[in-house]
Amino acid sequence: MSPEGSTPGLSAQYVRSILQVIYQETAHVERWNNTLRQRLARFVRMTLSFSRSEVMHEACLLLFLHRYNQERAILLK
Repeated sequence: MSPEGSTPGLSAQYVRSILQVIYQETAHVERWNNTLRQRLARFVRMTLSFSRSEVMHEACLLLFLHRYNQERAILLK
């Protein structure tokens, strides 16, 4: 307890700043998930473009990540 006898509380501004950071991170993750679904059909449906082998599924994901990062690197130059 604080010397005045009351428990310290969180300020409204602090809570708003925490919620804003959480929202921004959530938006970033959801945007990435949408990019994966839009560009890799195997993450959308299990009937079309489906990998039966986990090795092929992972290989396609790694190839996509490599190509995506390479394109982003070129754009950032």
